[in-house]
Amino acid sequence: MTGTIYVGTDFGLASSTNNGTSFTHQRLTPPGAAPADVIVTAVAANNGIIDVLGSAGHQRFSAGAWSA
Repeated sequence: MTGTIYVGTDFGLASSTNNGTSFTHQRLTPPGAAPADVIVTAVAANNGIIDVLGSAGHQRFSAGAWSA
């Protein structure tokens, strides 16, 4: 298995590049919003786009940055 694993958590988005041995956590906060505490789902595409849905609504990672 290769690539990155993404998991929605009650802390934000967790990602692992070593098959789940360790994770890096990111809190996702769109401009002007309170910090997102819960990520309900995360979907990663082969083109590097990551979509997440959580308590702060939908957010997308594309071209190296998060947007609401």
